[in-house]
Amino acid sequence: MDRLPAATSLSRALLTLSRSSATGVLDVVASGVERGPSRARVSVVAGTPRAIALSEPDGDSLGDLLVASGALRVASALGIEAALGGEHSAMRPVGEWLVASGLVSQRDVETALTLQLRRRLMRLFAFRDADYRFTAGTPEVGVPLIDAPVNVSELVLGAMREALSDESPTQLRRRLGEELLELTPLGEQMLEEAALDPSELAMVSLLRASACQVESVLAASNGSLRALRTLASLKLVRAVAPR
Repeated sequence: MDRLPAATSLSRALLTLSRSSATGVLDVVASGVERGPSRARVSVVAGTPRAIALSEPDGDSLGDLLVASGALRVASALGIEAALGGEHSAMRPVGEWLVASGLVSQRDVETALTLQLRRRLMRLFAFRDADYRFTAGTPEVGVPLIDAPVNVSELVLGAMREALSDESPTQLRRRLGEELLELTPLGEQMLEEAALDPSELAMVSLLRASACQVESVLAASNGSLRALRTLASLKLVRAVAPR
């Protein structure tokens, strides 16, 4: 089954939450998942994801990531579960306990949690069919929240490019149609926040100036496949639209 519809729906959901600066929990439930997590709860604070709890282990637990980075020794990691059963640690998050015990630094924990969030978000984009429901309120999902928000626009563009990676240039070009394209207010916001390469910047400069023919926009990118995927992504999430 094509993963693009689900990736597009998730992108629109995240961008909508970002624009509204919403706080709460986004529930993601996938169907037809044979292996791995099929449900996720995304903590959203002021419009940006800050943590994700999955229905099943994914190999990206805080301990796994700290060991993989070299911040935590394997021998120490093996003793964590037993240690966390003690009276003094029962009410403390794992990362907080590790820092207090001198096993890792606070920066190590923050770096690992940020990586965990990004990897889990990309896992959600790989779902092939999913339903989304946002509940405003407390963003608690049982996983520590990262302090620094992720760049939602950059994350969405990267995920959408990846979702389109199996399509040929001809298929991508067909998605764009023949109409004049112009940036929407969402597109203006996304392109202000996302990191773009020179081919994409050349393409975007035309779109910012006025509505343009698709061929003119693509010509400005000098035939870049990345820019073609970016433009198709922008249209799918309604960041550019026919005039």
